[in-house]
Amino acid sequence: MTGIIKIEKDKVSPESVKVNAYLNPHPLDSDSTIEAEELLWLPGFDARSIDEDGEHPIFRDHNCQIYESIEKMTEDMFRVAITNIWPLLDCYIISQISISIDYTGLLLGNNSLAAYNYINSRPEYGYYRFDLTRSYLLRQLKTLEEGKNLSLKFITTWEHEIVHLLDHWESVKASMYRDSLESSIIYTYYILKYRSEGIAELYYLLKGGIEDIKSIKDAKHRFKINIDSTKNKLRGTNTIAPKEKESILNTYDFYEIGPWIILDLLISFEGGFHREFILSIISDCENGVMIKNEDILQVIKIALRINNQEYLEGVSTY
Repeated sequence: MTGIIKIEKDKVSPESVKVNAYLNPHPLDSDSTIEAEELLWLPGFDARSIDEDGEHPIFRDHNCQIYESIEKMTEDMFRVAITNIWPLLDCYIISQISISIDYTGLLLGNNSLAAYNYINSRPEYGYYRFDLTRSYLLRQLKTLEEGKNLSLKFITTWEHEIVHLLDHWESVKASMYRDSLESSIIYTYYILKYRSEGIAELYYLLKGGIEDIKSIKDAKHRFKINIDSTKNKLRGTNTIAPKEKESILNTYDFYEIGPWIILDLLISFEGGFHREFILSIISDCENGVMIKNEDILQVIKIALRINNQEYLEGVSTY
């Protein structure tokens, strides 16, 4: 396959990685059914009617430039994240990274910011697929229009998703639990979500993204409450309704509690070999000290070695 590169962090630069962001569906595609009314929310969109200048709004040069600028902005922000995560991509093969921009909100909804699409990615061929939601795009465009800066949460969104890429095969393994309505399987998937989102959210937490949970102690307390609550919801039934399953899995706690739980497990992980390093990271984090990027990457590198089974065994003692 042409275009494949093998990442060697000291020999290959982030700029060499092919990133292709595209509006999905693109308004200019020959089979597009997008109407101008669906694009009115885009800042700067020229919505004058056809009768005013004889040109359809969808095809106006000004609006076409907006489409192009959205795609370029997405590619540029993603490349910044690649640069920040670069050492962790060492030895990966990459043919192309594609980012589907769901600007209509019809494909992904608005419950998330972005996603690593492991289902449609093919690491063995170096092809990776990501999705960007309308809610995130709208936040970017409004912030840009107001001349402000994105908050840390939004700035680190792509680093979070790239860590999911690095965790691809454990995500695939966890997905075997995803579609079931059987109570015991849903519970296992629920617990595993703290692992996958926890590892991916380490970058944000260690960059200073402390929210309601401010310590390992707080996280373990909330984690135990959540576990007991979920067990109670599932107790006495073999299967549950899809809506009840959705209510269990639709929680921000995976992101906020998860990274703290991962840090706690890392203290004793691999025979406690990283104990002093991890304890120093936890201490700085709990005291509001932003961790150096190279140390953040080292923490994530170690955390990615905790597979699903080791994680389940680790939290079973909580």
